[in-house]
Amino acid sequence: MVAMNHFEVAKHVILDKHQRLPEILLVSEAVWSKLSDEDRKIIKQAALDSVSKQREAWEQYEKEAEAKVRAAGTTITEVSDLKPWQEAVKPVIDQYRGDFKELLEEIENAKE
Repeated sequence: MVAMNHFEVAKHVILDKHQRLPEILLVSEAVWSKLSDEDRKIIKQAALDSVSKQREAWEQYEKEAEAKVRAAGTTITEVSDLKPWQEAVKPVIDQYRGDFKELLEEIENAKE
């Protein structure tokens, strides 16, 4: 919303939690295979240790972004009850469940 300046043209924004941006660490197999077991262990631990710091930094970024968007006069509506939204799209999900069963199960399991 802020990075792409959407708020400059979209004066109403809805926060419905339809999208989450994961932070991931990737290493190519070519590089990973050249590392010692000790280096791999250190990198894995560093990645695990960084999770709380990353979440803290993202939360701060979101607060600052929301303040910027509100200051620009954009109305932000937060959806607190997702049930009506989920019920509205259930027929579509049911229609395509056969084609995307594994993916839908992964999404549902990720909520837990």
